[in-house]
This record gives sequence, structure tokens and C-alpha cells, in this order.
Amino acid sequence: MGVQPPRSVIQASDLDAATRVALWNSLHSAVEVMNAEGWNFNYSKPGEALLRDMWASELERPVDEFSTSRATAAAKELYLNGEWWAVLDNVQWNLSGVTRHWQRVGGSYREAISSDLSKYLVGFRILSDELIPVSNEIELAAIREAATTVGENARKHLQRATSLLASRENPQYAKVVQESVNAVESFVAELTGEHVLSVGLKRLGSSGLPTHQALLGAWDKLYGYTSDAGGIRHGLIRDEDVDQPLAVYFLVSCSAFINMLLKLEAAR
Repeated sequence: MGVQPPRSVIQASDLDAATRVALWNSLHSAVEVMNAEGWNFNYSKPGEALLRDMWASELERPVDEFSTSRATAAAKELYLNGEWWAVLDNVQWNLSGVTRHWQRVGGSYREAISSDLSKYLVGFRILSDELIPVSNEIELAAIREAATTVGENARKHLQRATSLLASRENPQYAKVVQESVNAVESFVAELTGEHVLSVGLKRLGSSGLPTHQALLGAWDKLYGYTSDAGGIRHGLIRDEDVDQPLAVYFLVSCSAFINMLLKLEAAR
């Protein structure tokens, strides 16, 4: 009815109060379900075990001072008033922690967090139990598809790029670009036998892949940006010279390029 304007601004470097409450509610609900199911199955409380693990390893509190009430209060304080990146770090830790302590709830917790991120326009999405600064589902799908279908060497580079991008306390965006381009170089080497990307790109056509020369030329220039005398791949560009949007662009575009080559390879 237009009484209240819809959300339109992506939360990229902060979390508003409603988002913090939603993320806390998702965790609290997961802990309650874990304890209830655990008690019904084997008289254990996996939710309490999760809180104990969080108390010691994430909140860094003395384990002999643990109690469910203290851990719950400390976690709630973090979610409602802590640094935004610390909240997301804890959410990321719980994406694997919930599954580790009670696998039956892991999927539903992941779905709840995914819904929270989407509903409140948080500029992060879940990929392999990590939160990466990508808000566009199409971009996320490109990264996920490449990381799960490409060969082992290229996959390792993409996974490394994703992990580096997921670091909020100590982002290393130049290395994200480096690993993303290394993934393309590795996959092109698989297709052509050439281990230098600029040479391998020229060999793609002769290897039977119907790739337009103008597109390959554009990629060769993009590779040149990262490998010239002062380029990122030589480690001479500082992290502060590469911002998050550029790092995301390289990870997404490199993933998309790999996906295109995968489809061309499958079709020939």
C-alpha cells in the first residue's frame, strides 16, 4: 500500500537492527531445535555443545566459566551490538558448526540464513559454507557452477579466491584477482597444454573450441592487466590498490569464462 517504503539499499559494510535480530533468531531457533531433537534421539543436547564450542573458540572465553545462559547472553550481545563483520564471521562459523554438532539441522539453518541475507538485502551470499560479498544470485551461480564442475587444479584456485574474498577482518583483494586468473590459466592449460595463459588463449581456436577471436583478444588484454611488470600476479600491487568490487568482478568473470569453456568443451 506504500505505507512503508521497501528496502532498496544493499547492506555492504553494516547491519541494521532488524537484520541483526533476524540472524540471532535463526541461530537461537536452530539451538532450540538441536537440543529438542538430540534429547528425543539420544538424551543429548547438541545445541548446548554448539554454544560451548562457540564460547571457547569463537568468543574466546575461559571454558571453565561456561554455562548455557552465559554463552547465550554473550552470543546475543555479539549479534545485536557487535561489529557487523564479527556477526557475519560468527554466522559463517555456525554454517559448518551447526552441521558438525547436529547434521539434521544444518540444512534448515543454512536456508534460514540464506533467507535472512536475501530478505534484508545483505550484500553477502553463502557459497560452500562461506559468506562472500556477492548479492547477485546470477553472479553467485556462476561462481558455484565453475567451482563444482571444473578440474581439480582450477577448482583449488577458485576455492582459494572464494576463501580470500570471504575474509572480512583481513581482506586480500589482490590475491583474489590473482587466484581467479590462475584458475582460468590452469583450465586453459588443461585444454591446450599451454601453461602461459596468453599463449593458451591463442591455441583455443586450433584446439577445436569455437571461440571468437575478439573475445579471446579481450581476455588476453585482461590477462595483461594482471601480469605486466607492475601487475597483480607479480605481487607489486598492494591490496589497497584493488577494492572489493574489482575483486568480485574478476572472480565472477573468470568463473563465467570457465563455464563458457566447459560448455564449449562438452558440446564439441
